[in-house]
Amino acid sequence: MAKSKLNKSSYIKQQPKKGANAENNTPNQPDFFESLTPKNGLVLMATLLLLMLLFVFRDFIFGGRLFLFKDIASDTINVFYPQLVHIADYLATEGIPKWSFSQGLGQNILPFSIGDPFNWILYLMGKDKLVFGIAWVELLKIFSAGMLFYCFLRSLKISILPAIIGGILYAFSGFMIVGASWYIFTTQGAYIALMLWGFERLYQHKSWWMFTLSVFLFAFNFPFDLYLAALFLLVYSSLRVLESENNQPIAKKLGTLYLTLIGCGALGVLMSTFMLVSTIDQVINSPRGTGESAFFAQLMANSPWAIIE
Repeated sequence: MAKSKLNKSSYIKQQPKKGANAENNTPNQPDFFESLTPKNGLVLMATLLLLMLLFVFRDFIFGGRLFLFKDIASDTINVFYPQLVHIADYLATEGIPKWSFSQGLGQNILPFSIGDPFNWILYLMGKDKLVFGIAWVELLKIFSAGMLFYCFLRSLKISILPAIIGGILYAFSGFMIVGASWYIFTTQGAYIALMLWGFERLYQHKSWWMFTLSVFLFAFNFPFDLYLAALFLLVYSSLRVLESENNQPIAKKLGTLYLTLIGCGALGVLMSTFMLVSTIDQVINSPRGTGESAFFAQLMANSPWAIIE
């Protein structure tokens, strides 16, 4: 009986203290990511993302290859590159893009010309050298999108490690990497990340300028993207309020939020009027829209379930 008590006593003494290391009884070290300050977490995210992008784009950054494609992404060499060269030349010789006889039989080239601020970097390089900067600009857009999405996740009080993972996954999503071959989709990805972060700043801190800036950029570049972003934001903002305001009057909260978003969005749209009106006019009269050469009316007249012979 005494021997049994002795063994039990010895067993108890051999157990490590609560919260201590089993081998040396020293306190557990804090997790590396938990010990990072918000500033250090931002630097770590930027470093990891930049190194990964340089590796993925190494052939275009260091290998001498041009970010132009002749296969499935042939729009780069058939559409976007000639347009970039044309606009760069027009800016250098004429100024703000207006009417040009070098496009078709003559056309207003203001729409889709200077609406993407990322392209301004290429225009500054000049028409003869901008081709070498396309890959760098695409890298910059993907980097910006990843960093903005990281900041959005951090604004939701998500810890540093999952926020870094989320930002990297967003930056290297199929939409961003495959879409980079068309140049336009990476811009959209950066803008939607900015809009999400801007919404959270508006919702949590009543800071409106970032959200208004995102609306301005969407409308200044391509107004149809603003329509899609607004539909997405309508769903996201509703779910966000329902998730965070469990015991509050939801209808009043949503009404106030929607009015605020409409007001800030209207300001962003008004700021973009310089480009917006001209772009909308071209979209409406485009064969892809409702122009005289479009097949919109004929296609809408048929049933979507009709069998085409």
